[in-house]
Amino acid sequence: MMNSLRIAMSRAMLVMMVFALAWALIGPGLTSPALAASSRAASVVDVTGTAYLKKAGGTKPYRIYKKMTVNQNDTIITEKNASLVLSIVDREDEVTIGENSEVYVADLLEKSGAAKTTLNITSGSLYSNVTSKSGSDTYRIETPNATMGVRGTHFVVVFDRLTGQVQMLVSAGVVEVRDSDNLDVYDVYPGYQSSIFDGQDGGSNIVVAPENMDDIPLAILARLLANHEEITREIEQYIDLFDEQGTPPDVANPDAYAAIIRNLLYDIARRIIEEADLDIKLIFPLEQPPDPKENLHEEAYTQEALERREQARQRQEQLAEQKERQRQEYLQNNQDALERLQQKKEEQEKANREAEELNRTKAVERYMENMTEEEQAQFRQRVEEAQRSLTGDDQEPSESYAPGDATDPGTNPGGQPGSDQPGQPGGEQPGEDDEGPGDEPGDPKPTLRLVPDSRTQGKLAVDLVMEHFPAGYHGAQFSILFDPDRLTMTGDLDSWLANIHSAVRQVFANAEVHAAIQTGTYSDPDGLFSEATELLITILSLGDGSNGPVDEAILLSIPFSLVSTDPGRILLRGVMFVDKQGNEVPYEIEVIGVDSQDS
Repeated sequence: MMNSLRIAMSRAMLVMMVFALAWALIGPGLTSPALAASSRAASVVDVTGTAYLKKAGGTKPYRIYKKMTVNQNDTIITEKNASLVLSIVDREDEVTIGENSEVYVADLLEKSGAAKTTLNITSGSLYSNVTSKSGSDTYRIETPNATMGVRGTHFVVVFDRLTGQVQMLVSAGVVEVRDSDNLDVYDVYPGYQSSIFDGQDGGSNIVVAPENMDDIPLAILARLLANHEEITREIEQYIDLFDEQGTPPDVANPDAYAAIIRNLLYDIARRIIEEADLDIKLIFPLEQPPDPKENLHEEAYTQEALERREQARQRQEQLAEQKERQRQEYLQNNQDALERLQQKKEEQEKANREAEELNRTKAVERYMENMTEEEQAQFRQRVEEAQRSLTGDDQEPSESYAPGDATDPGTNPGGQPGSDQPGQPGGEQPGEDDEGPGDEPGDPKPTLRLVPDSRTQGKLAVDLVMEHFPAGYHGAQFSILFDPDRLTMTGDLDSWLANIHSAVRQVFANAEVHAAIQTGTYSDPDGLFSEATELLITILSLGDGSNGPVDEAILLSIPFSLVSTDPGRILLRGVMFVDKQGNEVPYEIEVIGVDSQDS
């Protein structure tokens, strides 16, 4: 197979175009700006702390890393003190998800020219920076008891799964809120905070002036504050329309209300200064509000609105007390179970460490079986030197390493338990320099090729081939573009995914493969496409280790149907490999596309 593969690649080289595109040039995520007209994908712009992504139909959450693609039906989970920023590529919308959150991407699609985005938050918090929507485009945030729709705005949503309470803060724009039965619909304006309590009429619980923002994570507020210039501009535009469009129904004094929404960013900045060790001046230049006047709220709003605010505040205090009682009861009733769980966790972690050490030891023993005594002595010396380097100790170790020991301090760093070769996958070969395959002068560059494999009666199979890849990768993402006027994928996407796992797992240990496909306008300086279909592929290993080196392997085969006899270009547009921590592996990869007539 590989001989015929090489012949096919030689023939294809006559018409192939080389796209050595660095991932950073493509921008966030897999989707290039050229596909912005219709691509419905999101990309992870930034991650702080520990966050996970559960792909649609997947069995395991994966550690989220920068530039990771998020698609419809994916779920994002953040742990304590974690946050991440998502960019919805085609509409330039930005979503910041706070700590202890779970967000399901219910809709991320385009139909009949209309983009639909729906995020379902089942716990935690998020901040939406939404560009102005026109036509039939929609952007919604859903909770179990309410839906929030916008046309362009900045707003924060916090949902407490335990109490069922929704809190929403609007800093710019207007948010339409509907209850779960669509019976109660109302608007929330800049400077307002809406509190929606489970089982109660949401509209009656609008409260003005977010005086209490304790439930909003600081990471969310800091991201909002970083957009202060845009928010300030939108607020001033909104105030300028008071004479023409009027003010919200609850406003008694427009001037006082204008001062409140102008002061909002300063209220947020003051909380961050008080509670976080941050230099607020790095993101927000001023420390004093435009109007420091006291009692602005009493002056700005009707008495009825102030009474509703007070009622909502009391209700919130009751919920806080209820939550604390529930927490204490849970701890008291489950103390023994929690202690057993913690003990079991510690025992499991210890067993995993011991198993990993044993597997590494056995691998070294197998490695040394064919060595002479002199080679074994040299190998032990290198291990000892590695041990001293890792510990920072220049003294001779008290005991020399020998096969059968339960420790192997210098062998197979980052390797996978059970590997037959020390340093594979993820580590160096004992005794070799730190450079891996492809790093030494003269070594071939890691290469990804799209290669025609077979062609029969209107069908074309194209293989994605990996060559000369060193060890150390845990997952990968690819963006493949092709001409929809000349090529289509044969069959449905789910059937294709079900058939390619076995080949992928020859390279990526016990991998899961996820894919999405979309078509849109593509503008390329070389004039290859007027329109392109994009196939987005994500591959993630289920194991904890890294994968070993690849000399040459077919990663997957893509079946195409030929719509036209004219040649159709197939490009491997975006490429990214990551390690098991979710960090991008800095391979310098040669990327080669193919023409549909090459066979």
